[in-house]
Amino acid sequence: SAAPAVLGTTTAGQTLAAVPGLWAGGKPVRFAYQWQRCDAAGLNCAPITGAVSESYAPGAADVGASLTVAITATTLQGASTLSAPPTAVIGAAGTKPSVRPAALTQPTLSGTTTVGQPLLANAGTWSGSPTSFSYQWERCDATGANCIAITTATSPQYVLTPDDIGATISLLVTANGKGGQTSAATSVTPQIAAAAIPTAVQASAIAQAGAAGAVVTTDGRATVTWQPGAIPALLTVDLAPFTGTLSIAGSEVALGVDGLPPGGFPWPVDVGYATPQPASTVLGYSTDSVIYAAVPALTTPALPAKDAIGSYVAQDGTLHVLTREPVRLALFQQGAWGDPSLSSVKGPQLVQHTPVKVLRRGDGSVLVLTSLSCASQVRAYGSILAPGNGRIALYGNGSSLGHTVLEQGTSPKIAQTELDRPGGIAVRFRVNGRVLKAGRSYTLNVIAVDPWGRTASLQVPFTAR
Repeated sequence: SAAPAVLGTTTAGQTLAAVPGLWAGGKPVRFAYQWQRCDAAGLNCAPITGAVSESYAPGAADVGASLTVAITATTLQGASTLSAPPTAVIGAAGTKPSVRPAALTQPTLSGTTTVGQPLLANAGTWSGSPTSFSYQWERCDATGANCIAITTATSPQYVLTPDDIGATISLLVTANGKGGQTSAATSVTPQIAAAAIPTAVQASAIAQAGAAGAVVTTDGRATVTWQPGAIPALLTVDLAPFTGTLSIAGSEVALGVDGLPPGGFPWPVDVGYATPQPASTVLGYSTDSVIYAAVPALTTPALPAKDAIGSYVAQDGTLHVLTREPVRLALFQQGAWGDPSLSSVKGPQLVQHTPVKVLRRGDGSVLVLTSLSCASQVRAYGSILAPGNGRIALYGNGSSLGHTVLEQGTSPKIAQTELDRPGGIAVRFRVNGRVLKAGRSYTLNVIAVDPWGRTASLQVPFTAR
C-alpha cells in the first residue's frame, strides 16, 4: 500500500481532497473518511464531527491548526485504516505564506507530573502557515521562575526524571515558516513529585521501566530505594549483609547491580539504615570490597552532581546514603584501627622532614635520628640497612619509631609502631657504635602499611660519623 494524502490549498474556504493511495490485499469495495483536526505540529489529532466525506473545506475553527484524514478501506478480506500525513497549518482566508508565524492559542502540556511519567506537547494553533516546529523543555524553580533549558529534551515528549523532583517544567515551542520564526511558551506545570516507593522486596528485585523500586536486606538492617530511571530497566538489584574484618559487626551492607554499564547509576539511589548511627562511629564505603573511605556528610537529602556518594540523617534520625555506584557500606569505631576517616584516599605516603642525624654517645652507642610524617593511619616498620642490605641490630631498650615507646617486633633488627592517626613519626634508633662504623654509608629504611594493606616505603641514605 501507499499512504493516503491530502491535496489542496491550506487556506480557510479552500476545499481539500483526500487521496486514498494504493492498497494491498485485494481491490477495495469501498472507502470511508474521517477528517481530523491536529495541533499546528500535526500532533494531538481529534475527529471533526460530521467531516466524513472525500473532501473537506477548512473553516474558521481550523485556522492555525493542521488537518489529516483517516481513510478506511474495506475489502472482501476485511477493513484497514491508514492516515494521511498532516497538512501545513491552515491559514486564514487571503493569508500569504510568507507572513511570520504567530501563536493564535498558546502551546499546552498534558500528562502526570510524577517522575517516570511522560509530558506531551500540544503546539497550539498558529497563523503564518508554519512549516515546522522545534521544542525546548525547560526546568524551572518551584515558583516557575529561573528556567533553564534541559539540553537533551528537544522532542514533543519529555519523560520526567529524578532531577525534576520539586521543580516545575515548561516548554518553549518555536514555529518556523517562510516569514521567519516565532516562539511561545506553555504555562509551567505544578511541582514535580517523586514516584511512590513500593513495598520493599527482600534481597533482590528487577528494576522496571518508569517505576520506583525498593529492596531490603534479609535481616532488615537496610533498604535501598530508587526513583524511575535511576537503575536501568530489567537489571537486578541486590542488597545483602556481609561480614567485615575491621568494621562493626552487623553494620555491613553490600549493594550490587548485575550488568550495570560503566559510569554507574544515571541518578543516585538511597540506602537507608533501619536504625540511627551509633555514637563515636564513622561510616565508610568501598567500591572494590577492600579499601574503605569515609562517606562525606550532606547538609540536605540531595547529592550534588559532582559527588559520587554522601550521607544524611533523616528526620526520624535514621542514616541514609546517596550513591551513584554500587558500594559496600560499613560502620567503624571512631579512632580505632581501620577508621576510614583516618586513611588517605591516595594510600600512605611517607615524607621526610629533617635530615638524618648521627650522634655518638659516651657509652659507645650511636643515635640515628630523623622525623617523618604520613597523611594516613599506618603501622610503620623501620630498620637500618648496611651495604648489601643486611640489617643492623637495634637496641630494644633505646630505639623508637612513632609517638610511643618501641614495641619490639619479631626481630631485634626491626622497630615498629602503630600510628593511630595521620601525623608525625619520630625516628630514634640506638645502635652499637662498633657496628655502625664512622665514614661508612648506610640506609634508613621505613615501610608503612595502612589498614587496607596499601604500603609506602622510604629509603634515606646517610653516612655514619
